[in-house]
Order: sequence, then structure tokens, then C-alpha cells
Amino acid sequence: MLSSIKQILYRPIGVYHTFRKVQKRRNRSKNRIFLLNIPSHGNLGDHLLSIIEQKFLKEHFPEKEIVLVSSADLYFSISIALMDVNEDDVLCITGGGFMGSLYAEERRILSIVKRFPNNKIIFFPQTIYYEHDDRSNILIKKARRVYSAHKNLYVMARDKTTYELLVTKLMPNASHRVYLIPDMALYAHLPQNNTRNGVLWCLRHDAEVNEENALTIDRIKDAVKSLHLCERYTDTYIFKPVPSEKEFEEVQAKLSEISKAQLVITDRLHGMIYSLITDTPVIALDNLSRKVSQVYNQWLKDVPFVKVINNANEIADTIDTFLIKNEYHYNNISIQKLYQPIIDAINE
Repeated sequence: MLSSIKQILYRPIGVYHTFRKVQKRRNRSKNRIFLLNIPSHGNLGDHLLSIIEQKFLKEHFPEKEIVLVSSADLYFSISIALMDVNEDDVLCITGGGFMGSLYAEERRILSIVKRFPNNKIIFFPQTIYYEHDDRSNILIKKARRVYSAHKNLYVMARDKTTYELLVTKLMPNASHRVYLIPDMALYAHLPQNNTRNGVLWCLRHDAEVNEENALTIDRIKDAVKSLHLCERYTDTYIFKPVPSEKEFEEVQAKLSEISKAQLVITDRLHGMIYSLITDTPVIALDNLSRKVSQVYNQWLKDVPFVKVINNANEIADTIDTFLIKNEYHYNNISIQKLYQPIIDAINE
């Protein structure tokens, strides 16, 4: 109740600040790429994506102005936040796992697609997850109507299940505009050169928790204790807003923290990816939507210091193997070539 009252009271202020942002950028350029729905909340996995997406766009489209529009701006007013969009502007939707039935962004993103039928719209790599219930069936039908009506929509899937969902149910008549490419954070390699010590736990406490992990986590804890390693706890979610001007600072702090561990144990997709891009050994467990195992199996299963555990019997051997070697290296050169569909979609 108190939270709802605060939102009602703060909304006019938010709308005003959103309007001021638009006024400052109006008519600055006719050659623009909008990056939409970049995070304002405390999910540092989403902020990592935002930083890498901006890096990607600046590297491949240096002649274009990159306009950032936050999830908070869109929450306060889509019509005001995007009031200066021209038909020749390209609209990119930040990647992540917020599409589907678990989060409220589904309605917001569909509204944007409907509002701009003539603009080129590109979804950066997504996981789309719908629960198996009547409500999700309704959401799927609505999404299909919106996507099929747009003739210039390109959607990047970061896992095979999402790709198949798109080509069979959401965009069956436009499957030539659906691509399977890696999570955008895999584009980067950000080693930190810190001294490593102990085990760092990074476990989620939200709607994507997989209750099936409880026994495996207990087995991992027993294995870690038997090795007498120091243990620390972290999360890639912090309980405070993170505006775009602060996201690099917060992401850099998380990169530094993770790179100080000998081993990370996580059930967060970007807990796994933060570890990978800092050359940190990581044991991962799956989440509810299975995006951890799907991204791993599609793109990372050959990386020697990343392992998704499916069987509790694998734990001890995996920990021993990862701790034997002191240095690992993520080679992202070959994976960077897999993002060409985004470049081609923007250039078409």
C-alpha cells in the first residue's frame, strides 16, 4: 500500500524529468539509434548488458547518435519518453530475460512495437519464457498479433527454446527475421587482474528460483567446507536504483568482486557470465526458465572453466578440477563474429 502511494506521488515528478530529457536531445541528429528499456533497477546483469550493447553500437555505428531511454522513463510515460522518435530512427530493445509471463515488461515492449509500426525495431538477444497456464496462452496470442503486424521487426534469441518459440508461435510468418545469437555480454572480455581467494556464492532470491536446486546446493556446500575454503556471498542484484550515469561504476565493482574469487557458484545467468568474462572458474545451476543451461549448452559448453551441474555427483570432481589451475582465459574472438545479424539488420 505504501509503495503504491509513493509511486502515485512520484509519477508526476518522473514524467517531468523524462520530458526534460527529451527536450535536451530533440533535433540533435537525424541519424539515431535508440537503445530502449535500459535498466534503472538494481539488476547488475541487465546493467552489464546495457554497457556492452552501448559498446557494440558505438564500435559498429560510430557515425550514429546512440540515444538511451531507461525502463523508468518508459514506465512514467512511453508517449513522452519517445515523443521525438522519427520514422528513420532505429529502435533497439535491450536484451535480457524479461519477456514472457514472469515480468511486467511484456506489456511495455509490446506497446512500443505497436506504437511504431514503420520504424525498424531490433530486439537484442532475449530469453522469452511463458509459464504453462491459461494466462500465458493469452499472452502468447497477444504477442503473436503484435509481432506479426510489424513488417520491420527483428528478434534475436539467445537460446534455442526461445528461437523455436519465436519461429513456431510468435513470428511464424516472419521467421527470416528471427536469429539465434549469443547473449550480448559474451561479446566482452573484461579481465581484472586481482588476487584470487576462496569461493563466492551468487544465488538468486526471486521469481526465477529453481526449487530443484536445494539438494545440489547442500551437496556443494558440504564439498566446499571439506576443502576448508573461505566463503563469501554476493548477488548481481542490489536493492537500490541504478541510473545510467552510475551503472559503469556499479558493474565495475561487481566485476572486481567476482574476479577476486577462486571459484564462483551461481544460479544466475549473468553470475555465470560475469565469471566467464573475468576469467573466473564458475559452477552454475539452472534457474526456473532454464536460461542458464540453455545459454551454456548453446554457447559455452566447450569453455574449460565454466560448468553447469546437472548431477550432484559431478560436484567434487568439478571443484577439484577448477582449483588445480590458477589461470584461465576467455577467448571471445570467435564469438564476436556471431553478432553479425544485428549489424546486418540495422544496415538493411
